[in-house]
Amino acid sequence: MAQPGQANNVINVHALLVRAKEVMATNPDLWGDNHQSFSQRDLDLINTPPVDFIAYDDTSFLMKVVHQLRPESLTPTTRWTKTNDQRCKELVVANGAQSQGFFLPVYPYTRRYHDMKVHVRILVPQTRLGAISGTTGFLWSMPDKMKLIGGPYDLTSGTNWDAIIIYDCTASPEGTLQLSFDIAPRKWDVLLIRVSENPDYPWLVAGIRDSGSFADLRHDPSDPRQQRALESLERGGRP
Repeated sequence: MAQPGQANNVINVHALLVRAKEVMATNPDLWGDNHQSFSQRDLDLINTPPVDFIAYDDTSFLMKVVHQLRPESLTPTTRWTKTNDQRCKELVVANGAQSQGFFLPVYPYTRRYHDMKVHVRILVPQTRLGAISGTTGFLWSMPDKMKLIGGPYDLTSGTNWDAIIIYDCTASPEGTLQLSFDIAPRKWDVLLIRVSENPDYPWLVAGIRDSGSFADLRHDPSDPRQQRALESLERGGRP
């Protein structure tokens, strides 16, 4: 993966992300396998202006899947790299993610896990350090709050502009985003687009939208973060 800060790569990736998101906003029917691939919530995310704690380049990306087979078992990590892309997509679809426009067979031996979380790595831009409490960390959510959407082929980048939407992401205990008063008390919908074959981690953050208070998760009994949300409410809304 090119190191963050290599100007040519960052500029190119940023321009591709901006262009892909613009095409998605004006021609959403190019994505998925029908004319209803995007809900109104998705369209609101696609049309949300940029936030200042993300650079929209190769520094913020879908990084890993953490999966636990049984309550007492270890929690191994599968990194969502180019090499592991197909495996990771099959893992999350087998554990509740939606898939539109992809051929992702769920094999009989595919395991359903007791607990699985997907982690989006966030690096706050250098220009915002100090203004944002926190520098780096993860926003995480569950496979059943994911949607994988096949996209159109782009001649310039030589890549299918496939997309992933992850709903209700929250700051994980790993890293310093959990210390941010701007990020940690909220839930976030995240749009990721694959616009290049160059990064080792190909799914880059193209959009993010506030989807409500972290404490709202206390109303979702199927979400394993519910207890943390209840506890945060007792602490005055801080995770």
